[in-house]
Amino acid sequence: MRQNYLAILGLTSEADQQSIKTAFRRLATIYHPDKNPNQRQRFIDICHAYDQLMTTTKLHKPNVNQENRRIGKRGEPTQRRFEIMLEGQYKGVNLSIKA
Repeated sequence: MRQNYLAILGLTSEADQQSIKTAFRRLATIYHPDKNPNQRQRFIDICHAYDQLMTTTKLHKPNVNQENRRIGKRGEPTQRRFEIMLEGQYKGVNLSIKA
């Protein structure tokens, strides 16, 4: 079944998560119903294939160790302190942070 979804996106069996995402975005812009109303079913197939491939890829993702969990969305703790200092300078608040 995975082969069918990869074929819809025009990928080979060695495709990784990043190449799946790139292929989906490229095809979605081409076959989007706002740009190409005659290809609506093709767009639905592309979206379904992308959804199925990404959920199966996420299921097989290796466990994240404790160190990587600390980083989060905003970066490492030192980077976060720097952002707080810049925000304080911008708003006119004087903060003192010791590392």
